[in-house]
Amino acid sequence: GSLLARCTPELIALGKTHYRLKNSSVNITDMNNTFMTLFWAMLGDAKKSGLAQVQINDGMRTLAEQKRLYKAYCDWKKGIGPKASAAAVPGTSRHGFGIAMDINTVNANALDNKGLLKKWGFHRPLIKSLNETWHIQNIYTDKEKGTGQTKIDNTQPKPNAATSTTSASPSTANVSYQDSSGKITTSPSS
Repeated sequence: GSLLARCTPELIALGKTHYRLKNSSVNITDMNNTFMTLFWAMLGDAKKSGLAQVQINDGMRTLAEQKRLYKAYCDWKKGIGPKASAAAVPGTSRHGFGIAMDINTVNANALDNKGLLKKWGFHRPLIKSLNETWHIQNIYTDKEKGTGQTKIDNTQPKPNAATSTTSASPSTANVSYQDSSGKITTSPSS
């Protein structure tokens, strides 16, 4: 049957006991629901298989965080900053859509070697191009990014920060759209 149909409540509950966050700034709360359902089921399967607890290093990113990472990467490439990991153009990162996650490389390798990444629809598309062994995506949610660049930004404005949209709580989040020129608006371009 369908991959999602194999995500039993028991497997999901077990998976939710088999991870740790790298630190308190890692956001998995706002991740895509389908992605997380498959991720928890995979972790439940991993626990049953005797694999170690999985460390999550990065999940959902705000637009502000992506801008910071991208600037650091560009600065490094220009030779004016410390070494930084590759980062997507703000508004285009799959982390910003909650459909990509970075996990500890040792865990990613163990899940891959056991066949669990593939079994649950996960893959590591950035290994060859960027040597990112830790970055995982899922075939079920890869297509959800689409071309509309939909982004939910739940960050609160900081003084003097250029923040395009804010909201009081995630339940009333404003949706922003980024067009191909990088302009961010609150309504989709046609």
